[in-house]
Amino acid sequence: MFEKKWQRVVFALVMILALSLGGVVQANNGQGNANGRNKDDGPSGPYIEYWDGRGTDSEKCELVGERGRPEEGWIHWVFSTKGQSTDAELVLKIDGEVVYTAEPGEPLNANVWHFYTPYFDLETLEAKIILDGKPGPGGGLVISDYCPGVVPPPVEPKEELTVTKTVETSFVREHKWNIYKEVVANDLLCTTHALVHLYPDGSGDELVKWIIDVEYKGYVDRDMKIYGEIMIKNTGQVDAVITGVEDWLASMPIDVDCPVEFPYTLPVGETLVCTYKVYVDTMIEGYNEVKVTTERDTYTAKAPIIWGEPAEELYKTINVMDESFLRFPDVEYREFGPITAESARFVYEEMVTWAEFSYLEPGHYYRHNRAWIVETGQEVISNLVLHIVAE
Repeated sequence: MFEKKWQRVVFALVMILALSLGGVVQANNGQGNANGRNKDDGPSGPYIEYWDGRGTDSEKCELVGERGRPEEGWIHWVFSTKGQSTDAELVLKIDGEVVYTAEPGEPLNANVWHFYTPYFDLETLEAKIILDGKPGPGGGLVISDYCPGVVPPPVEPKEELTVTKTVETSFVREHKWNIYKEVVANDLLCTTHALVHLYPDGSGDELVKWIIDVEYKGYVDRDMKIYGEIMIKNTGQVDAVITGVEDWLASMPIDVDCPVEFPYTLPVGETLVCTYKVYVDTMIEGYNEVKVTTERDTYTAKAPIIWGEPAEELYKTINVMDESFLRFPDVEYREFGPITAESARFVYEEMVTWAEFSYLEPGHYYRHNRAWIVETGQEVISNLVLHIVAE
């Protein structure tokens, strides 16, 4: 390993000396002998041979992509044969100035030195090879193949639209209720009115009971709608001519509102926003799908239909008011609740006596009694009739 490294150091020093003397050798000897070999080369080297222009007719751009042949261009040099040389260097010059140096390339185990360099103008290019040992007989330094560069075919500007959409749902949930009221007097349960006979001896005095029943009947969802936006952004390299926008809701075609008329040219980088809104009878499931058509292509997007919480919820919680004219002209009010999505019963009692109402003339007196749900306005009436008996 050490001996090999020492040989390379010596060879590098020899190369530097050869480069410095190259101009002198060339001036004294021109381009060397007929095969380009320097007449002054001695048996121990370094050995220098000059390129004599052979191979300029070997343009082979079809080899692009193979070893050492990039599409930017290349020159593949060969020197045959290696002979006693174990290392070599290729030097390229233009107008006497070194523009590139190269070490041997693959295959290194062949009997020929291979070099791969970038492409240079062959009309002004000079080349020479410096070897560390005497070469064998052969063709000297030749261009095997070259290419000035492969120009890729022009790329047609690409049309591309990015289509996205939103799906929003909305509905109103209305809770349903019923209200009932009954009055109990003389052990009789009455729904509209009850009769109490008040005698002077108090024998008709009665503890009257009123019963209010509130029935929860569940809820109904209504005013259901699905709505959203369709965003069409031109993310391509050319203006896109949109010829139409189609939308389907759970496979049912629906109308789309776009602020332009079609065909419409959407410039690069711009966004077209369309909207849609559909009222439905039931909470349909599935997807909302859109297709945008241009003169060149079609683009699609879809989003699931998801029903969330109601936008508005009516009458989930209610309150009950009760109004009694038992002691007319005074009015007595009672409040019951709140009640949330469940049935409830409220009961209150009043002692009705002849002594309290003896100021009335004998006869029948209707005492209005009403209960209602504050939020919905539903009401029910259950009156009490006082029969004042004469003394």
